[in-house]
Amino acid sequence: MDAKHQTEGLPRWLYRADTVADTEPSRGLHAFTEEIRAEVWSPQASDEQPQWTTAFKKKTSVLSFLEKLQHHLRKITLPRKTYLVSMTPNLEWAIHRTGQKCRHGSRFHKPGQSALAVIDTHELSGTEGTIALRVTDIIAYADAHSMKDLFDAEVRKWAANCDEYVAINVIPSTALVKWMPWSDLYRPDLPQCLIPEPFTTWYTLGLWRQKLEKDDSPLHQVAKRIANFAQKIVEAGPPNMNLGHDDAISLIAHASDWGYKAANDRSRLVSAAMLHAKINAMVEDFDRLYVQV
Repeated sequence: MDAKHQTEGLPRWLYRADTVADTEPSRGLHAFTEEIRAEVWSPQASDEQPQWTTAFKKKTSVLSFLEKLQHHLRKITLPRKTYLVSMTPNLEWAIHRTGQKCRHGSRFHKPGQSALAVIDTHELSGTEGTIALRVTDIIAYADAHSMKDLFDAEVRKWAANCDEYVAINVIPSTALVKWMPWSDLYRPDLPQCLIPEPFTTWYTLGLWRQKLEKDDSPLHQVAKRIANFAQKIVEAGPPNMNLGHDDAISLIAHASDWGYKAANDRSRLVSAAMLHAKINAMVEDFDRLYVQV
């Protein structure tokens, strides 16, 4: 599969809930990339650090790759290291999992600093030796070639629920455009916090929705929370011309209703959030000019 075809078939953005170990100092986005290459996204065995190259495809049989994927997907019951890196285009799911990794008592809790990573698929696919593959497509291929027994029902459900994608071994630093610690995304002590407290306490998003009593905050308040959340995403890491405030607002608003009744009118909510973002930018510009004077 060439880079052009791979880019055309991918969502624009992929997300990853990840954790940097306490033993690794946090030195910003680019240092984080190197830590992940060493600690999480690359296996320890030197002979298991492949790239998606002609040599790798010639050396690796379809069956051995599928078995490696099956082994990787069993992380839901037993964490394992493989040469595969999990991602999802489902922003709601990725934020939910990031929160679970931070919460003590959660089945998915990990010590360290958990954060939401935003991955630019154009950069990912445009880098030689890298690729992102949709897991449900791979499973469908196995089913069509008499290998249905490789993936059990639990693994299939997991892959479908989060619409999982996998990369081979590493995400290039050019593709990792944003990295936001959970402590920046979730501030329940602040009235403008978008994410409701029960959001991460339920084991699955399905259970959360079943038990949810929706917040009846007025639309302008929810819009302001979305605008503030989008600003956190845009300001995390170096500027990215492809992910501006309006883009982030649209991604957030369409990813979930976040437990608010006002989100039923998605179009008005997006428009109001974009207006709040413009007002915030004007205020910041005024403050800078006032200080300079």
